[in-house]
Amino acid sequence: FSALAKLRVKVDAHLIRAMTRRAMAASNEFRAQDVATFLWALARIDAGAQAVEEDFLNTFRRRAFATAGAFTPQNVGNFLMALAKLGAKFTADLMSAMGRRAAAVADEFNPPDIANLLWALATREVRLDSRLMETMLARALATAGDFYPREIANLLWALAKLGTKADGALLDALQSRALECADFFDAEKVAQLLWALATLGARSHTKLLDAMQRRALAVRGDWEASHVADMAWALATLGVPVQGELVLAMVRRAEGSVQELKPS
Repeated sequence: FSALAKLRVKVDAHLIRAMTRRAMAASNEFRAQDVATFLWALARIDAGAQAVEEDFLNTFRRRAFATAGAFTPQNVGNFLMALAKLGAKFTADLMSAMGRRAAAVADEFNPPDIANLLWALATREVRLDSRLMETMLARALATAGDFYPREIANLLWALAKLGTKADGALLDALQSRALECADFFDAEKVAQLLWALATLGARSHTKLLDAMQRRALAVRGDWEASHVADMAWALATLGVPVQGELVLAMVRRAEGSVQELKPS
């Protein structure tokens, strides 16, 4: 199943239901790695709620709880991210078990694990224990030089969504890292990063904002209407001069979005 997910193969809902029912029947044989990988695969192939039944989610939440002590940081991040993408509940007992495990292996979390964990919590509007949050943010600061665009944008978006006050040193470190890899941000992550910085009220780096504007123009063919709205709001909120070419491109995209909404 994970192979199909890695290949981004479109999977029929009937096959998903058959696979999840088979997994339910054999759930007691699933180890921590298996639980996390199977859920990750379902989320990766964009299995909709109509294909993933609640009985399956309940079964795998129970199995995750039972095997939580063997979860690696990657397992924790991938499992919770998958639950969030599938729109599943984060039950109190499961979150308690995952929180204990995350605390036990906190020093082993790498940037994708940190970003996935906090993104999942923010998506489902679930708050992490304050001490564990501090630990995760300290770990993010320690590994800031290893973050990549997706992880930078997702982490900052999560902090903004949760209303978490981030340490200035962490914000500075992540912005510096974002500048280093600015040419690898896609349209979604440019918008996400700018929105997060504006929402957090971060002391923005002028060079980064200039770089993000240039990158936004480079990927404007991939803009969605929501990206334009987020960028426009963020740049206005941050109070930075906006490049004329970018303004014109956003106006044209906004006009196109209005046309798309008009009845044919």
